[in-house]
Amino acid sequence: MKSVAASLPLLWKSEYTRGGIPSSVRAKPSIAVERLAKFLTLEKLPELSGVDLGAGTGRNTLYLGSLKCDMTGLDFVPEMIEDLNRKAEEQGLSSTVRGQLVDLSGKWNLPNEKYDFFLDTYCFKHIIALSARENYKSELLQYSREGTIFLLTLASTDDGYYKNFGVRVDGGLQVILDPGNNIESILYTPDQVIEFFNPEFKVLNIQENIQVNKMHDKEYERKGFEFIFERARLTY
Repeated sequence: MKSVAASLPLLWKSEYTRGGIPSSVRAKPSIAVERLAKFLTLEKLPELSGVDLGAGTGRNTLYLGSLKCDMTGLDFVPEMIEDLNRKAEEQGLSSTVRGQLVDLSGKWNLPNEKYDFFLDTYCFKHIIALSARENYKSELLQYSREGTIFLLTLASTDDGYYKNFGVRVDGGLQVILDPGNNIESILYTPDQVIEFFNPEFKVLNIQENIQVNKMHDKEYERKGFEFIFERARLTY
């Protein structure tokens, strides 16, 4: 029998094929990532290097690469990485965009020692085990420096889709199983997110996003949070 961890890439491959979650098939970049580009200053992007954590279709990686940013997109579904590298070549972005097969619960093995920014659009919330979340933070710290920016988006505990399902509590966190794709999520409060990434990352901005969109072919009022963190300078 395959372990849950081993089956996750297959579950995500199926989700990317069926597109029950809108972002699984969307080609346009996330609005949060467009805001991130402006926050980083468009003119300075060619000087910056970034990592897309859970790149999926590569829409955000390719968008930032098109702005001359040096981008590495990570995902644990081989077909998505192959597709990202193919798109980068077709769009003439091979010099600035690369996809790398990585499970974020393990070693990331990134090509650069440090990066200017990281982005995670609805990936971290799917990392359930505490040890895997702690590893994620450890790797994030390894490849960041003072001043590194970290964009994180995730669903609210009051999300109109996820709140319809039974919740199990694990370590004080709400965990739900999406029956549309059999993939688990953690629903965080803003305070829980801030506590987890403190003290190494300080919050620069929090924004609540509310919009109506489809999940598995039915419309819901979706609620989520968008965080911009900065790697802090710690003195002890």
